Amino acid sequence: TMAAKQEVTVRLVVQQIESAEILVDNADQWAKVGRGVILYVAFLKGATVDTINKAVSGVLNAVICFSSEKETNVSLLDLKGDVLVVPQASLAGKLKQHTVQYHTLIGKEQGLQLYDTLVQTVKASAPGQVACGTYGNRQGLRIVTPGPFTHLFEF
Repeated sequence: TMAAKQEVTVRLVVQQIESAEILVDNADQWAKVGRGVILYVAFLKGATVDTINKAVSGVLNAVICFSSEKETNVSLLDLKGDVLVVPQASLAGKLKQHTVQYHTLIGKEQGLQLYDTLVQTVKASAPGQVACGTYGNRQGLRIVTPGPFTHLFEF
């Protein structure tokens, strides 16, 4: 018998950055981070705290950050990099003909709880500074990147 297909419940896009800032109040207050990654996150139905722990550990330990000092890729932990966490519900979208549908997106209240848990988990584990966007808001982003070095991870 075939194993049951594991449902994706947390979708992350991780982008290496030199620096980034996010508009946290929709006016003029920017939260800034230095060299590290932006972590765009969407929670799908079925996401749990256990999934968040696996996702954060996976991202922090993945060898995906280029280190100019070592001239090779290292983990975010080894880079001692910063993290900007950005809620990105649109990552839950599925293209159906010409329309994007969000049937798998988790409910807003549960999503907010999971987002807060993810942010606290990253803050407790990440080696550098951690900043985060506001769940449920559209927010301006300014990004300086060493190149289009972006990964999609699903948990």
